[in-house]
Amino acid sequence: MEFTHTLELINKLVENKIVPGVTYAFIDNTQIKSGVLGDKQWVPSPQPLLENQIYDLASLTKVVGTVPAILQLAEQGRLAINDSISLYLPEWKYPLVTIRNLITHTSGIEGYIPHRNELNHDELIDALLNLKVGKDINRKMNYSDTNFIFLGLIAKKITGQSIQTLIKRRVLEPLNMFDSSFNPLEKKVNVCQLRSHQIKAYYKA
Repeated sequence: MEFTHTLELINKLVENKIVPGVTYAFIDNTQIKSGVLGDKQWVPSPQPLLENQIYDLASLTKVVGTVPAILQLAEQGRLAINDSISLYLPEWKYPLVTIRNLITHTSGIEGYIPHRNELNHDELIDALLNLKVGKDINRKMNYSDTNFIFLGLIAKKITGQSIQTLIKRRVLEPLNMFDSSFNPLEKKVNVCQLRSHQIKAYYKA
């Protein structure tokens, strides 16, 4: 298990300063080859990238967590992809917008929430539910976090559980992704050193 060409490309990313550093892992059946290259940061001063770093996966949560959770609810008949979101969020004033629109970022939802970082939970939800839909609905894909916030609200309305809890119970735990978390403040994980028994369990599943 060499992956020589791929490692050369990763090295070039660091050497050409396209990225400060890279943590990588190659998994071939139950064999793992991992390592770190480069720096963790450049500003205000360079710091080398070390093992045992915690990474913020950010919007990967949408495709890794929220979409599977929503599709599971659809598979169970608890929602339909073409349902209007007004069916679940009656405060929403644009019934033309569907769950499919939210997943595909074709909802046309637009608008800016002033001072949103100063709003509490309920105020922010109320502001989101009062956003408008523009002419791009079903015509253009506009990537937006708002679409997936709405999916989380719908999932909570159906199940009574937050989207974070649903993702943990329905996606992360079944896939043995025990090193992934929404609140890793007290947990240091090594994203390179995967547990071999987890990988074996995955291949047996």
